Amino acid sequence: MFLNGTACLLRKSASGENSTVLSFLMREEGLQSVILKGSGKKGMEIPDLFQVGELSLRKKTTESIGYIEEFSLIEAFPGVARSYERLIS
Repeated sequence: MFLNGTACLLRKSASGENSTVLSFLMREEGLQSVILKGSGKKGMEIPDLFQVGELSLRKKTTESIGYIEEFSLIEAFPGVARSYERLIS
């Protein structure tokens, strides 16, 4: 199953050496967790917190976590991410 739509990145956490788990809030689909494979490799860009973009993900209907296919940035809010990181540290 493929899902596409506008999404905002709410959480990211490392998962192993080369993967990152990202939690996006999508308008139509709600909260979606995805794995970004190869995020430790050079050239692979990890979205920043609170960035909004068009998300394409692949997900099996029996699993709660999907795999990110593409994220195209629409708008970034770098000041919000920096303030949030200060709050939780």
